[in-house]
Amino acid sequence: YCLPQDHYICEQYNWGVNKQLCNNINGAWSNIKGHCYNSEQERCSANGSSWLTVTANNIGSFCGYYRDNGVEVGEFEKCISNNGSCKFSTFTAGSACVSHYQACWYGNFYQGAECTAQAGSSCEFGNFDNGAICRANGPSSCEYSTFTNGSICYANAAPGCTGSKYYSGSKCVSSSKNGCWGNGTQYFDDACCEGSYCNGSTPKCECPINPATGRHKTSC
Repeated sequence: YCLPQDHYICEQYNWGVNKQLCNNINGAWSNIKGHCYNSEQERCSANGSSWLTVTANNIGSFCGYYRDNGVEVGEFEKCISNNGSCKFSTFTAGSACVSHYQACWYGNFYQGAECTAQAGSSCEFGNFDNGAICRANGPSSCEYSTFTNGSICYANAAPGCTGSKYYSGSKCVSSSKNGCWGNGTQYFDDACCEGSYCNGSTPKCECPINPATGRHKTSC
């Protein structure tokens, strides 16, 4: 095996340091650099990002932004927000928005990026595409958003993702009452609702697709 500090030795002998090897030795892998670092802080600095320490809400140290609006949040970075911050930002693969109140509105989440909505009215009016995820842990989180290409809303609080639109393989996982329907919620293509609290009129993920419409049936 190769320790991160021995990375140049591995390269010299073409041993091929990769993400799996880096994880096995508790290193910090960067897809951007194709490199294994000793720590998250080292990787953060190497990618030109800011390593921050925030005492509010016991947030601690992390790579990314604190309460900044209109930022591009990249690999393994976070935008930590509260009181209406981190709006109009873009989140790409491996990045996340951790929001506490009225935060991360109008965000664009791509390629598996996540919004963890810890409090009410977070991540609203967002665009979730290509496997992006919203974890709606507070009331009215992720409302009026658009989910496309296999993106998921985990509606863990009521109402979670109401008023949202779901397209092309996206789904709402409803674990609370009124989490995935009402207030104009719409499902298109083969998008569907999964869980115990899906309204009778919503297409159910566990039901087969109707060949005539290309959509899941509402009951099965």
